[in-house]
Amino acid sequence: MIKYFSSFYDDFFLSILKTNFIVFPVGLSDKRSPEEKQAIVDELFERYENEVAKCPEDHGIDLVCAYMLIEKNPNVKSSPSS
Repeated sequence: MIKYFSSFYDDFFLSILKTNFIVFPVGLSDKRSPEEKQAIVDELFERYENEVAKCPEDHGIDLVCAYMLIEKNPNVKSSPSS
């Protein structure tokens, strides 16, 4: 893997890696061994990492992940729907 990372590059590439590293091997044939699948995915990410490193401003994600924790207030009674 490339040794030089910018802040944007780190954030961008790691978000791609985290969300897809587990998913991609599932799409490969079960005729392949787990090691062969992982080698293919490793090569894919290495190639993509090299492309992003060449011109990070050409890569990005229009995606925002938001998490909410919603708790019902036990002191509030819900009204029946009409």
